[in-house]
Amino acid sequence: MNLLNNIQSTRNEVNNIININKKIGNYFKEPIKIGFSGHIGALLISFILWLVAFLLVVLILIYPLEMIFGEDLAQLIFNGLGLLLLLGTIIGYVYLYSATNKKIVESNIKADGNEEVVKLRQDRDKLLLSLSSNSIIPKDYWTIDALNTFEKYIINKRAEDLKECINLYEQESRHDEQMREISAMQQLQEATYRRASEATILSYMNLLFRR
Repeated sequence: MNLLNNIQSTRNEVNNIININKKIGNYFKEPIKIGFSGHIGALLISFILWLVAFLLVVLILIYPLEMIFGEDLAQLIFNGLGLLLLLGTIIGYVYLYSATNKKIVESNIKADGNEEVVKLRQDRDKLLLSLSSNSIIPKDYWTIDALNTFEKYIINKRAEDLKECINLYEQESRHDEQMREISAMQQLQEATYRRASEATILSYMNLLFRR
């Protein structure tokens, strides 16, 4: 098998592995991860809901309770009720978050033993074994991007062997990375220039208004 055929065969098997991984992934769910800011936002929404619920309770019960218990005792009851609603909201949020993730974990454990998942993993292992035995492409380059690029090098006569493909690919990858870094620096410089220009305009406007 020549180099071009080996590249194409490797790409087909890599593509099959990617498709299998996608199918396996469909059986599993990622646990909810919202980070610290996400938790703060969720608690804020919960607090707003608590506040709305508390206000509704106050509007409905304030007059009957004041008539039965008097204004002072009714106020104490509302304070206690408000605290209970707040604590209930926080505890409810923590419980709901934990329970949801627990169900996801249980679902993933169940999916792990699914017959279809087991078969897909076996098929993937066979493909990986075939790649290790038949592909002359190093494992680090078992990606669609690298293999497509190697194919172009050979077809366009930019490289004649695998070593030249790898060296050329690494050179162009480094060049692309450098260009991305240069572009990021240029964007940062442009943003800094815009802020400086805006600050200058604002200072001139302040001087004009002071006059």
